[in-house]
Amino acid sequence: MPENSSSTSKSAANRTLAQSWAALPASTRIKFSLGICAVATAGIYLADVLEKQIPVEPREKNVPG
Repeated sequence: MPENSSSTSKSAANRTLAQSWAALPASTRIKFSLGICAVATAGIYLADVLEKQIPVEPREKNVPG
């Protein structure tokens, strides 16, 4: 078997990030990805809620003079 034929044949120290990701079980990759999406969605929602509660004060427009 050639050395680079499988990402799981390399030791963890010699793998790239993509190879380490591919070596994870599919269910683990799905759970991790869904967790990242949940955190991002919560952040967007929280930013919208905070923007409604604490409105941004309008700035004065810079008029070239």
